[in-house]
Amino acid sequence: TGVEGLYAAGEVTGGVHGADRPGGNNLTDTLVFGFRAGRAAAEHAMDGGLSRTGMNPPGDFGIDPSSPEDEAFMARIAEFFDSNLTIVRTKIGLEEILQFADAHRSHHNLFIQNRLMLGALLATAALTREESRGTHYREDFPRKNPAWAKRIILSRGDQGKPVVDTSA
Repeated sequence: TGVEGLYAAGEVTGGVHGADRPGGNNLTDTLVFGFRAGRAAAEHAMDGGLSRTGMNPPGDFGIDPSSPEDEAFMARIAEFFDSNLTIVRTKIGLEEILQFADAHRSHHNLFIQNRLMLGALLATAALTREESRGTHYREDFPRKNPAWAKRIILSRGDQGKPVVDTSA
């Protein structure tokens, strides 16, 4: 990755196939790039890049949604995202995700906060891309637009709001 000491492979990296990878190819990609990432991480550790600080158990940060209320809220988030962030996306549905995430962004559970932030980032990128490409389908922009053959880069702005860059 672009962060020193942080290595990744598989779905989390976006892959080499872009928005619409061929079915079954992710296993091969994960093996190849997992090997490369693992080797680079090992070399980094051997060169003294390994952090010696201890990690707190996940529960210390409120990550585990173990309460019945948190479990129910996670199910509600999953249903909401499934309705608005999967196959067919609409401007209204994506804006509702942003409003929902903003309304609950200070939730006490870090796991839930992260899930809401992820949904907001996905919705922001999907709202920005005013076309349909690969598995990203916007009902209000059903066609591919050659002008959108570019990346959408999101970074953290003031008060944690995403900043969109499409210049790359």
